[in-house]
Formats: sequence, structure tokens, C-alpha cells
Amino acid sequence: MPKTKWTREELITSRKQKIHVGGHGEEWIWMPGGKGKSKSKMRRVDEIIQDGIAISDVWSMPIISSSSKERTGYPTQKPLALLRRIVEASSKVGDVVLDPFCGCATTCVAVQQLDRKWIGIDIEKWAVDILVERLSDGAGLFKNFINTTIIPHRTDKNSITFRFGKRTFVQESKRFV
Repeated sequence: MPKTKWTREELITSRKQKIHVGGHGEEWIWMPGGKGKSKSKMRRVDEIIQDGIAISDVWSMPIISSSSKERTGYPTQKPLALLRRIVEASSKVGDVVLDPFCGCATTCVAVQQLDRKWIGIDIEKWAVDILVERLSDGAGLFKNFINTTIIPHRTDKNSITFRFGKRTFVQESKRFV
């Protein structure tokens, strides 16, 4: 779970409780038992601060202004900050992230910035044009990416069998997409 840092003052304010000082000068505060646990327990303040606090499930994200360099003109473009947060919360460094409807490649940019690998796919010509422009050497974002318009075809079978209940259907074709 993604966490963020917090200060001693934020901890005290959020708990609205008094800090207890132990015999060796360590500070303690009562904390709830956590999800599924009904009992509270004393925890050291420095440990709580070191662990951090879970990021809120309400995210404040900036809009992409009309004059922003980030804006591509793609109608469903999302802010880079939003995609970075999603990628960071749902993958680790070195993971591969697939975006099968990558539009203007914002997810690909976020993934690249966060040291993950990515695969971006889109069928819309306009989206592909924006994606290639955004990722090209001229845009300065990436080098050595593969852009192909070749549709992959299955070569391992000449037919596909579908089974529905007691009936079997076979589709013969030279090409399977």
C-alpha cells in the first residue's frame, strides 16, 4: 500500500491524544488496532512516523491546462500525475505494464518515468499518430521504441474449435487475428 511521510505534529493532531513519555524518554501514543482488530495499543511515536501514513483514497489531481506542454489534444487524455499515482500503487520497479488502449501514451510516459517497462497498443490512427509523435526522438521522450502497423496472425492452427454444451463448432480460416 502506498504511504506518505507525516510529521509528529500531524500525528498528534490526527489522534487528538496526549503523548506519553516512557522511562527512557521514548514517546508513546494510543493507536487503533487496525482493520478487523478492536483493541487499541500503545505504539512508539518515532516508529509510527517512520512507517508513514496510507495515502488517502481521495486524490487531488491538477487539470491539464490548455497551455500545458503536457496537453496533446487527445480528447480523453488524463493528467500524468494521475497515471503516475496509479502505476506507482499497482506495480513495482521493473514490472511490465500493458495499456491496450493507450490513446496519447500518458500511461507509457508515466511507466517509463517510474522505471517500469511498458507495452502500449491502440487501433485508432489518430491515437497512434499522437503516440508516435510523443514517443519519437523528436519529442525527446524515448529512443528505440517499436512502432508497427502489422497485425499479428496466428500460425499455429488452421481452425478454432468452439464448444457449447453438446455441440461443437469449427471455424476454418487461413488467418486468425
